[in-house]
Amino acid sequence: MFGDSAWSAISDLTTLVASTVSFLLLGRSLGPERYGAYVGMFAVIAPLGGSLLGALPLAILQRVLRDEVSPSTIASRYLRLTSVASVIAGVAAVIIGSFIVDLSLAERAFLAVGEIGGASMVFITTAAIQSVRGFGASARLRACLAALRLAGLGVLLLGGWISILGVGIVNSIVNLAFGSFIVIVLLPRVGIRLHRADDVTGELGLSAVLAAPIASNLLQTDGDKAVLNAVGRTEEAGLYGAAFRIVMFGLTPLRSLDSALFQRFLPSGDGVRGDHLRRALDYTRLSLPLACLLAVGLLIVSPMLEIVLGEEFAESVPMVRWLALFLPLSSISTAPNNGLLGLGRAGLRAGIYGASSVVSVGCYLALIDGMGWRGALIGTLVGEVVLGALGWIGLIHYQGQADDVLESVEA
Repeated sequence: MFGDSAWSAISDLTTLVASTVSFLLLGRSLGPERYGAYVGMFAVIAPLGGSLLGALPLAILQRVLRDEVSPSTIASRYLRLTSVASVIAGVAAVIIGSFIVDLSLAERAFLAVGEIGGASMVFITTAAIQSVRGFGASARLRACLAALRLAGLGVLLLGGWISILGVGIVNSIVNLAFGSFIVIVLLPRVGIRLHRADDVTGELGLSAVLAAPIASNLLQTDGDKAVLNAVGRTEEAGLYGAAFRIVMFGLTPLRSLDSALFQRFLPSGDGVRGDHLRRALDYTRLSLPLACLLAVGLLIVSPMLEIVLGEEFAESVPMVRWLALFLPLSSISTAPNNGLLGLGRAGLRAGIYGASSVVSVGCYLALIDGMGWRGALIGTLVGEVVLGALGWIGLIHYQGQADDVLESVEA
């Protein structure tokens, strides 16, 4: 556990450095209004592309580790599936973005290509390698990708080309090139031989069940920036987006922990009463104190946001302080919903995430036009409370059912 957590931390730390540099360079060069349009486009991309980046790798792990299907077969199927899905998601993001954010077609297109098309290839192939060589191998590859993206930003900085379009072009090139390198060079080295994929329709059901909660969660956390842009509060979207990016930096250790421990929720736990509930409680006992400590840290460092980005972003400081509440709420909501997967309740898990996103988006639509970022904050926090409450209720209920079945069998 600690070895996987360490590799996850190294990978996420490298990604964090790259994200921080990108955030600082774009924030200072664009100003709140243009930066607001940038985060608004990512709010469109996230639910579409993020569901691919999160769900398809999870499906690969489940099919190989739980269902014991050949890694070569699964990798071939999911590369074919993601090639089609990423095109559809990318085109949708460009079209939807044209109605929400004030960015050019080229800016929207390159952001979509890099963050959906190229990134999905990398995540699919690293998941295939993880299924064979373990979590550490995939974490090292993700760290390499983040380092390459950081190098690309360095090229933009040295050339004086820092812009939304420049970042989109560099990320597209880096992601597509690195993904191609994994396919051509690394997959054969670990014994994964790609071949013409057979019918992939059988994988659609699992992929959809896993994608729905991820898309819902991203819609919940990023939809507020899209609504702020849609109602004409673009500058406020930039300020709130900067504050939310700081909170996401604080969330990185929790995400590292979740990435490292996720596959430990998947074994069925047959023959052990209360196993899935115990795993969720153990995870929460570990993650909640860490989340609270990170939230306090955000309260302390929040004034630095004005220092590093300039006086234009001074109004982001109080936003960070309120958004710090998101960290402990996220810690509480993650464990029970992961536990539902071990109980075979992926459909219920998807429904819970969908319900919480509906609550959040409803709050965004009802409150943001009149209350601005405060309406976005309310929607985010209320949705996270709903997610955690429904997750724990579902886990306790279905763990009880599983224990009753086990008791009847033993009797």
